[in-house]
Amino acid sequence: MTPLARYTFAALLILLETAVFLVLGRLLDLDRAPFLLFTPSVLLAAMLGGRDAGLFATLLAVLAAEVVFLEEARSRWEAFEMVRLALFAVSGATISIMSGHLQTARARAESRADAAGERADELAAARAEADRRAAELDALFDVSPVGLARADDPNCRHISVNRNLAVRLGVSTTGNVSLSAPTGDQPPFRVTRFDGTPLMPHDLPLQTAARTKQPVVDAEFAAVRDDGRVVVMQAHAVPLLDERGEARGAIGVFNDVSEQRRSAAEQHFLADASRQLSASLDYDETLRRVAVLAVPEMADWSVLDVVDADGQLARFGSLHRDAAAQAWLDARPSLRAEADGAPPLTLTAIAQPSLMRQVDDDVLRALGAAQWQIESARPLGVASALVVPLTLHGATLGAFAWMRGSQRTPFDERDLTLAEEVGRRATMAIEHARLYREAQSANRLKDEFVATLSHELRTPLNALLGWTELLRSGRLAPERTREAIDAIHRTALAQAQLTNDLVDVSRAVSGKFRLRPEEVDVASVVRDTTETFRLAAESKGLRLTCEVSPAVPRIVADPDRLRQIVYNLVGNAVKFTAAGAVDVLACGDPDWLVLTVRDTGIGIRPSFLPYVFDRFRQADGSVSREFGGLGLGLSIVRALVELHGGTIVAASDGEGKGATFTVRMPVAPPQARHTADPLSAQSA
Repeated sequence: MTPLARYTFAALLILLETAVFLVLGRLLDLDRAPFLLFTPSVLLAAMLGGRDAGLFATLLAVLAAEVVFLEEARSRWEAFEMVRLALFAVSGATISIMSGHLQTARARAESRADAAGERADELAAARAEADRRAAELDALFDVSPVGLARADDPNCRHISVNRNLAVRLGVSTTGNVSLSAPTGDQPPFRVTRFDGTPLMPHDLPLQTAARTKQPVVDAEFAAVRDDGRVVVMQAHAVPLLDERGEARGAIGVFNDVSEQRRSAAEQHFLADASRQLSASLDYDETLRRVAVLAVPEMADWSVLDVVDADGQLARFGSLHRDAAAQAWLDARPSLRAEADGAPPLTLTAIAQPSLMRQVDDDVLRALGAAQWQIESARPLGVASALVVPLTLHGATLGAFAWMRGSQRTPFDERDLTLAEEVGRRATMAIEHARLYREAQSANRLKDEFVATLSHELRTPLNALLGWTELLRSGRLAPERTREAIDAIHRTALAQAQLTNDLVDVSRAVSGKFRLRPEEVDVASVVRDTTETFRLAAESKGLRLTCEVSPAVPRIVADPDRLRQIVYNLVGNAVKFTAAGAVDVLACGDPDWLVLTVRDTGIGIRPSFLPYVFDRFRQADGSVSREFGGLGLGLSIVRALVELHGGTIVAASDGEGKGATFTVRMPVAPPQARHTADPLSAQSA
């Protein structure tokens, strides 16, 4: 309503009331209370037109009452009427003001109601939009290609995950995956650090973000599923805050980095292993490095067993990550070596790489472990193990074993493949160390040979020079001249023999041995050559026998070289036998000649037996040794025998128990042999 309309309405009301009073006032006797008639008009004007219209109506009513109704009564009740007029004016003004306030309040209320309605509509629309977006987010949450987890309470007692993360953890998408949940409602997996130690629930990414109200970035942990599989997670989490800034939950992204982490760890381990294995060429040091390579990165306990010089398996090294367990092992040597005839526990399955996902008494018993070994292994808490042999050129050098406790993930096929690669590199490192040791040994043997050669040359030369000086001086008695000539002759023969041996070795090394084969009477060669040592044997009190079988065949060979073979073997037997006997036996069959020389002399220790035919190698290489010579005779014999297509084998029960040398030579030249030689095939 416009202001003009309000004022016009108020005026019309007063005019209407005045007309009513003029028409009915006398009839109804309204002159006694004229203001009662105007009060409803003022009230109605104020209610409909507002405060100003009410005040205007009040003013008009006062004027009308003054002009129309009170003219006659002014002379009698002037004072009283003025009071009533004033009261009416005050009442009208009050009614107008109150009505104005009520109207303003009503207008404000209506405005607020309208605003509230609009706000409610906006809120309803916003809620509908939020619900729509929440549905979209839930759909995206479920199908996201990365793992997502969400907690809707500040303590993260209930955490839901999407399908991706549920598959990674091996749980249901509808279940609670919070490790902070009450007992009985927790998921079937556990979390650990990378060293296997448990990780407390309040330290997990969502719980940390909700507790600190700060984002968590690049947190990594390992989740061990109930099926034993380990999943390495990289997590980012942020807190969810309410309007007061308090945490109401958290949400996080979880990436499965198991493959990347494992590949990086394996590459780092292999690189570190290669560095350690190549850090030394010392054989024993290399073996010690192999024994400790895997602890603690790949295993809790590692052992290495090697084949010793006698061909037996023995524990070489053992390392446990736990100091107390290592002390326990060190206090029990029986765990590190054979005991009661039982082989080392880890070497019962070295024919091929072996993986034991679960180790218990039954598994150990199936591997052939003795009861004492089973009982001894229990305190170490071995839960899984793998064994890898160390092989080179088809020969087994030893084996190593890695073992883990129950707190770590069991070994799997990938671990076995890694261990095999480590074994390959370890084998090469061991082989390099062995070759280096052999090179050092060869260098030492060369030095010993040079020293021996110098000694063997100098000693007879001193005698030779001494006798020639006596002859030149003319002071030698005539009866001793013959003695001097004989000594000079013997010395020259010895020097010639040394020279011939050196020449023969040189020919053998360069492949320049030349044979002049012809049909040889073996019986005559063996008997005549053996008789050469009859005097030397008898001078030592030895019994020298030579037995030639009537069936010994005539063979096609170089007679001088055959004589040299017999000469060296019999000469060695007489030389290294102080008491007892030397027996020479020749026999054979239509295809093979078998020559055996047996003595009761000093024998050959087992560790030296494989090297008895090596050039320049002697059991005693010192210049002060009891027996002289350059140590070339047996190597020359082997070269000559093999050049004839034969074989030679040495046997001895040990030091002080004599030795036996057996030569097998074909009756015909190698190209005309009728049958294969089994002994030759074995020695090849």
